[in-house]
Amino acid sequence: MIVRYTMSFMFPNLSLSLPVTTDIQAAETTPEQLLDRRLVKKGNTAIPQVLVKWAGIPEASATWEDYNVLRAKFPDTAAWGQAGSSAGADVRTTASTE
Repeated sequence: MIVRYTMSFMFPNLSLSLPVTTDIQAAETTPEQLLDRRLVKKGNTAIPQVLVKWAGIPEASATWEDYNVLRAKFPDTAAWGQAGSSAGADVRTTASTE
């Protein structure tokens, strides 16, 4: 006699549905806030990276991104206005009037 068991009988706590994940690349979203920064060594070069909180995505899903790549892809995002100097003032560039 062959006894066949269903998955729900053998594993009563088994969930047959996959958890919902967010594909940042597929989602049309922009950087909302820069949470942290670090330098990562790639070869002989130190690459600046920023921890990005994406618009419409929970902070727990923040990702580390290469700063220069992100800045080139999203040049006008509001997240860049958050930078501050070590003295606490806003970081601004001044245009020469010459």
